[in-house]
Amino acid sequence: MTESSGGREPDQPRSGPPAEVTGAAEGMPPVAPSSFYGGIGVRPPTEPPTSVRTVTILLYVAAAFAFLGGLLGLIVATVSGVFLFLAVALIVVGVAYIVLAGKLRQGNRTARTVAVVLSGLSLVANLLQLRRTALSGLIGIALNGAIIYLLMFHPDSKRFFGDPV
Repeated sequence: MTESSGGREPDQPRSGPPAEVTGAAEGMPPVAPSSFYGGIGVRPPTEPPTSVRTVTILLYVAAAFAFLGGLLGLIVATVSGVFLFLAVALIVVGVAYIVLAGKLRQGNRTARTVAVVLSGLSLVANLLQLRRTALSGLIGIALNGAIIYLLMFHPDSKRFFGDPV
């Protein structure tokens, strides 16, 4: 065996792609390229597009506000048990938003559906809220509308989640 032949006899043909491409060790069979990412039809992990990153940032901000509301509710909870229930519910919503944002960044289609449904419900609530407080209702409509558009209709998001563009 010679050093320049890669540890094999010179008369033996090399089979498969080079070891540095497949990750196969010397003397091991080559690894099929389709097994790198879990099989045929599975796309390799990619960085989420700007549209999805924007939605995740909005969800992190919503989680921060939910936590803040939950903490304030815990302070006021000494007055009434109803505030304790609302405070715990807001903290749970904050945790759910963080988990949802993380799953969206991974390209999880179920998380996309859940985010769109929650934004749709919030959009309806903001429309009903317009009669009482116009400014916060308009802000909510704009944010929830942006989330729905960015996740469902933006071409980069559609490509990222595997939908036809």
